Amino acid sequence: MNNSSEQNEKILQAIEVCKTYKDVKNPLQVLRETAMYINRGELLGIIGASGVGKSTLLHILGGLDKPDNGRVLFNDKDIYAQTPEFLDQFRNKNIGFVFQFFNLLPEFNVLENVLFPSLIGNRDKTKATERAKMLLNEVGLIGRLDHKPGELSGGETQRVALARALINEPNMVLADEPTGNLDSKSSDKLLDLIRELNKKTGQTFVIVTHSHKIARSLDRVLELADGKINKVENDL
Repeated sequence: MNNSSEQNEKILQAIEVCKTYKDVKNPLQVLRETAMYINRGELLGIIGASGVGKSTLLHILGGLDKPDNGRVLFNDKDIYAQTPEFLDQFRNKNIGFVFQFFNLLPEFNVLENVLFPSLIGNRDKTKATERAKMLLNEVGLIGRLDHKPGELSGGETQRVALARALINEPNMVLADEPTGNLDSKSSDKLLDLIRELNKKTGQTFVIVTHSHKIARSLDRVLELADGKINKVENDL
């Protein structure tokens, strides 16, 4: 865990965020004036039962899904009050995503998958390729550069997804049930890797999980229940 003074610096804040899904038979309000913040350099967990809106909250924090009401502040700017171009740049430069179902491009090899966000952001390809190889070495996959996702195990695939999330040196990585499709051994390895990266580089991680075991290993834990965030003392 990273316990540096940097953790007192808020890098993202949600204020009275509301979200209702209206395209269903009965409108479903999943977030009710939800408020939370993310500190630089911390390992933050968000727990809650299945279906309570954890993924929705993560998507709103990451600029993927606009709330009905409320604000998400980054550098004192409400990201959803800015232009679409600002939002695109915010996601590409500041947020790395790790999804439960990996979301790798099956027709591209490992190196190409990791490089993809940097190419979208018009980064220098030579420098991006060097960084991609460095990250793949960090996650133990430097020998798999030319393999396609279908040739990898679940744990290897998620480590590629983690390297991809880090390629643009984001302010934070948002991970949505990153171990949900892994066996216990692969899950433990991925979490050890996340903790190692956090300790070594100060990388901020927000991990959505239903697992109290995972939550116990994080710096701070919040619970989403009945559409609102509650602080959890980390003695789960």
